[in-house]
Amino acid sequence: MKIAMLIDGWHPIYWWWQIHVEYLTKILSEKYDCKIDLFVRSIKGEDWKNYSDSIKINSNLNIFRVWPTVEFFNLFWRLVCLITTTFYLFYKAIREKYNLIHAHAYISWIPAKIVWTILRIPVAYTIHWSMWLDAGKTWLMAKIENWLLTWIKYDLEISVSGKIMEYKNVNTNIVVIHNWVDIEKYEKVKIDKKYDWLNFLYVWRFDWQKGLEFLVEAVSQIDRGLLDSKIVKFNLVWDWWLFEKISQMIKEKNLEKYFELKWKIFWDELIREYKSNQIFILPSLAEWQPLVINEAFISWLPVIVTRVGDNEITIKEGVNWYLIDCWDSKQIKEILEKFINLDINDIEKMWQDWYIYALSELWWEKTAEKTYKEYLKLIKK
Repeated sequence: MKIAMLIDGWHPIYWWWQIHVEYLTKILSEKYDCKIDLFVRSIKGEDWKNYSDSIKINSNLNIFRVWPTVEFFNLFWRLVCLITTTFYLFYKAIREKYNLIHAHAYISWIPAKIVWTILRIPVAYTIHWSMWLDAGKTWLMAKIENWLLTWIKYDLEISVSGKIMEYKNVNTNIVVIHNWVDIEKYEKVKIDKKYDWLNFLYVWRFDWQKGLEFLVEAVSQIDRGLLDSKIVKFNLVWDWWLFEKISQMIKEKNLEKYFELKWKIFWDELIREYKSNQIFILPSLAEWQPLVINEAFISWLPVIVTRVGDNEITIKEGVNWYLIDCWDSKQIKEILEKFINLDINDIEKMWQDWYIYALSELWWEKTAEKTYKEYLKLIKK
């Protein structure tokens, strides 16, 4: 099977939908003998290095960096790259005779659909999130997301969450395939001991969608004596648009001793950070199926998360999975106080059931297997 796969961003841009594509292409090419050409953008990184070399990962997997090499967040050149990708994909499609094109949200659908129009190669489109639409707002971005995800016809629409089924959609061939986690990689990394009691961990973007402002507000309402007595610390990992705003908010509320903003952490260092904390918290306002929750489970962490996306249906509440309403700092405060007042032995027992579940169920091979089966159906059809 020959597949052309497209995703807008690639290394050094690091988001979980790139992780999804990275594992998917690796497993499909090695286990299912799929020949995959992955088309990504050439990027000038924050370190001002040019990430523009096309590389061969294995005998079946090639990654093609498409010109021009510019900063990722440059709207004009991003549009130019869509044009160059379209021409390059068209050229390669004629030459390689792909069985299908698999585009990943958002804008990679444009070259995929144009080549589909000319050559009639089946197009699969994977949706990784829709934070504006899911927040229930009538913003312009929500309307654009709705158009991209539900108004454009694809031969196959794959979603990482069942959330897509809540919207009116012109597509009828829709399947839900969840994200999983690289269990072997997490199992290999060991730590000597956890941080001093009690540490809450957040990992991912500093974005309005993640609800970090509600978390900071909730912590500001907790008695300082209680926070000090349990040595409470909130470790926030990563960066993004709201990094400075969150930093300033923490200073204004005199919470510096309770928060540590750790910027970007990668690979084994990130796994050690997961395993060094006691509790994972994700106060999102909108999600689909967060990969970081799977990573928390395999890192022995109980989870506090909001009732958004597939959070409510993926794991049952009450064992080590605590669901709270989004947009509500009061509920965050109450659940934090509940955990702060628990005994250390009680918290350390919470993660065991879902750690065992993760070991048996949360393998990327299952994502790849389900995707491959959908490919076969699509090609046959």
